[in-house]
Amino acid sequence: MASVNADLGLSLDAAANDPMRRECPWYEVWNTCLTEYVFAHSNTETTACSTIPQYSLVWTYDVDVDIDVDDSTSNPSSPDSNRSSPPPGRLSKRSVKIPDFVQVLRRATRPQPSSPPYSRQRVILTVEVKPAVEFESFGSILDNQVAKQVMYAFANDRTLESLGVVLACGLYWGY
Repeated sequence: MASVNADLGLSLDAAANDPMRRECPWYEVWNTCLTEYVFAHSNTETTACSTIPQYSLVWTYDVDVDIDVDDSTSNPSSPDSNRSSPPPGRLSKRSVKIPDFVQVLRRATRPQPSSPPYSRQRVILTVEVKPAVEFESFGSILDNQVAKQVMYAFANDRTLESLGVVLACGLYWGY
């Protein structure tokens, strides 16, 4: 059985030497880093930490019915708005952002010994991967894509207080 370091080395070599300079070969590299190094010992009897690709961060908000509903021009209300049914004259709008992958923490709980177990989950990290790019591109990727994903993560979970974010561009990354 090959070691994680050897597997990571092969993944790095394949991603760095991809003739088409695609983003997808880097997913394997960063997934391995997260699962085998960063979150290697995070699973317990009642807790699971999982890497999930293409996880949908959903923001549901209300808009006026007579307004043209368009993601680029609509002005969403607070993420704390009523998410069940909109009041008369309002329309519930749903918008989605999808990071390359997220790290989700799940915890199984049992309020009382006789009650059935249930689990809660929370996104604790978003990861956006890009192929090798110039360092100057970090800022625009961060502002144009990653910041929106973070906003949606907080809107998706009103109890979320902090969130880790990784922007990985080839071999370089920021947290």
